[in-house]
Amino acid sequence: NLSPSERSNRRYMRIMGYAEAGAVDSVAFFAPMALAAHEMLPGPTADERYHFGRIAVVANVADVARAQADTILQGEPANLLGLLLGARAARMASDAGAARRFDTRLLAALQAGLASGREEYTLHRAEIDRAADEARKGAGQGK
Repeated sequence: NLSPSERSNRRYMRIMGYAEAGAVDSVAFFAPMALAAHEMLPGPTADERYHFGRIAVVANVADVARAQADTILQGEPANLLGLLLGARAARMASDAGAARRFDTRLLAALQAGLASGREEYTLHRAEIDRAADEARKGAGQGK
């Protein structure tokens, strides 16, 4: 009796748990189902698109991750989740220039984005912080 959004979120959580545990075989087995569930969402939110893109990242499907980042950023060019997803997708595609551009945009939007108090930023704060640290290292800024 779960909604499509709830089903997709549960699949996202399962895949991320497998990825964090290093269960590569489980990620490979369940990721196609999770990606399909996200494709069927009617009018996905930016957070749901981020989940879709993160699943694509751990499943090594760079084009899907990039498409989700692009769609998030079309609606909101300073969306922190879209920017960090775009940087990850660019790195997956070995596009260092695009990754640097996303990193620069992420760092420029970081303080205002975090100050907004958006729920999805709170939920994904650790990922945002990791991406910001990586962006600073790449830009030679440290912390």
